[in-house]
Amino acid sequence: MDTWSDLRKVHCSNEKLYEDSNGNFFGLIEMLAEFDLNLKSSKKFKDSKYFSVILDCTPDISHKEQMTVILRYVDTSSVEHVIEKSFLGIFDSLQCKLKYFDLDIDNIRGKGYDNGSNMKGKHQGVQRRMLDLNPRAFHTPCACHSLNLTLYDIANTCVKARDFFGTIQRIYTIFSYSTKRWQILKNSVKGLTFKPLSSTRWESRVDSIKAIKFQMFEIRKTLLEVAEVDNDYKIRSEAKSLAMNELGDFEFLVSIIIWYDILSHVNEVSKHLQTRDVLIDVAILHVKALVSCFEKYREYGFCKAMDTAKQIAKDMNIYPIFPKRREIRRKRHFDENPNDSSTLSEEELFRINYFLVLIDQAISILLTILVTVASAERSFSKLKLLKSYLRSSMSQERLYFDLNFFKEFTMPDKIMDGNCFPNAEIAYRILLTIPVIVASAERSFSKLKLLKSYLRSTMSQERLNGLAMIAIENNLLDTVTYGELIDDFAEELLFLSKLL
Repeated sequence: MDTWSDLRKVHCSNEKLYEDSNGNFFGLIEMLAEFDLNLKSSKKFKDSKYFSVILDCTPDISHKEQMTVILRYVDTSSVEHVIEKSFLGIFDSLQCKLKYFDLDIDNIRGKGYDNGSNMKGKHQGVQRRMLDLNPRAFHTPCACHSLNLTLYDIANTCVKARDFFGTIQRIYTIFSYSTKRWQILKNSVKGLTFKPLSSTRWESRVDSIKAIKFQMFEIRKTLLEVAEVDNDYKIRSEAKSLAMNELGDFEFLVSIIIWYDILSHVNEVSKHLQTRDVLIDVAILHVKALVSCFEKYREYGFCKAMDTAKQIAKDMNIYPIFPKRREIRRKRHFDENPNDSSTLSEEELFRINYFLVLIDQAISILLTILVTVASAERSFSKLKLLKSYLRSSMSQERLYFDLNFFKEFTMPDKIMDGNCFPNAEIAYRILLTIPVIVASAERSFSKLKLLKSYLRSTMSQERLNGLAMIAIENNLLDTVTYGELIDDFAEELLFLSKLL
């Protein structure tokens, strides 16, 4: 018995893992799988059969593009079927990794990417290449990334919105660029901590605005103090300008209240969507609720924002009026009535040109997102489209009978009983694997930055994958008994030495 192929032939009538009479070789592999994270996860993948792929890319510290892959599937190994996500690794080829785990690319039923053109492109992106390999791989856009792009778009609809966030960043930088000025801020403002504006996660900007909104009086007082004690004349002028012009402007007070309300609503929905087992129908309900919230805010939000801003202005001794712009007079014709004045007030102009523009843009983009996500759900509600995602031998009539019988005579917890309703069970398992967000892939990049630092920039790809697997799938690592692992490793070495 000189080779592994000889060992496989001993008492082996079946060459498949986790089946009876598969011989000593496959029995040894099954034993090693109990202590190998990759092999232990691979068994769950194969039992569930159908799965979805979540992909995302980022450059590491050595300027190398790294792609992380997360599998979403329904774990059928336990009594209760649960949605699971497993980290496969960080690498540069999806097909090679699937072959390593002996996973069939034809069993992919869903894929999730961010909304970048290189990922979701229909003609040249990753989505197009995946559809060429597997036409049944269903794509859904990341809901959280769509909300993030919504905030980015509405912030660029008008100049006042861009100037507002520029003012917020100026207030932060004037304190953060000097330890002396930061200490003055800490001594004067005891509550919420200042945070810079995030360039990628727009919904997190609510924390930056919140620190200014609820501590505006203290911040204005601190800026005036910096304008008096700082040695840099440029900083003194900047601090005084911010305190008197921006924070002393009633229009800025109304803007910060409006943006705080908008970002708070979006941030709350985004956090709900980032839960581990969120489904398509749940995402649709959250987006619909957000649209409904903005529609109500469009009707009553401006009046409430004005009342809150007037109260803050009263505490800060600021006149609660909008600055009057220079009125442009035009030449009137001889037949016009000189007393007919159609000019609007500054408050009404602000509501029309700023508030309504932001809210209408947000509602329009959210409705577009809702149509996209709802179309994905409708694809699974129609039997003809649903059948295209199932195995080709499945009877459409049989599936229709199972679903109707389940609807009329059974309880919801019976649908996942594959013995009673095998076709409906497969259909619902596929539906549950469809990803809604790619937040799990983003979280793996946080581990990547910790593992591959500047001092570890020459780390090999194999070592990076191993450390990432241990760090991310640490719940599987906790189940390993190290004493038994050492004993099995020693027995394996002894067994190999006898063969050689």
